[in-house]
Amino acid sequence: MRGPFRLLAALRTDVPVLLAGGGAVGTRKARTLGDAGAEVHLVSPEATEELADRADRGEIRWERRRVAAEDFRTHRFAVLALDEATTREVLPLAEGSGCLLCCCALPREGDFALAAQWEHHGFALGVASGGEDPAGAGAMKRRLQRLLEGQNGPAGETHAAPGRDDTKERTP
Repeated sequence: MRGPFRLLAALRTDVPVLLAGGGAVGTRKARTLGDAGAEVHLVSPEATEELADRADRGEIRWERRRVAAEDFRTHRFAVLALDEATTREVLPLAEGSGCLLCCCALPREGDFALAAQWEHHGFALGVASGGEDPAGAGAMKRRLQRLLEGQNGPAGETHAAPGRDDTKERTP
């Protein structure tokens, strides 16, 4: 069997992403999504202090309840940041909804996995394991960030004028 096709996609930021689960994994996923400009809709009875603070600041929308079938029908994308048992309970709620799922605890059950991603000189870069090794992807991301920042200056610095194609000259 062949592995998954890896795809780095740019999604519209006005399309809310459902995030089910307010624990440590949900916090990391909210950071990834929010930092990329996504509109995050957290559905979870409880949340970490960081998620609660983000909700208080209006950075995410938080509904304090368990995820329901209607949530999947009203979202195009969902990240299930839940443990394996809860993910298995929730998966039937999404069936037939058309919502694409990222299942953090059961990556092979989902439709997509988030990459460990960042922006560097106007480029979106990401490291993906297809959800099989998120810690490894995160570690590789940090190594690449250090490498690129060491060679080309801080991540947010721009070296080219808008519209100018000099990527061959400034990309290692």
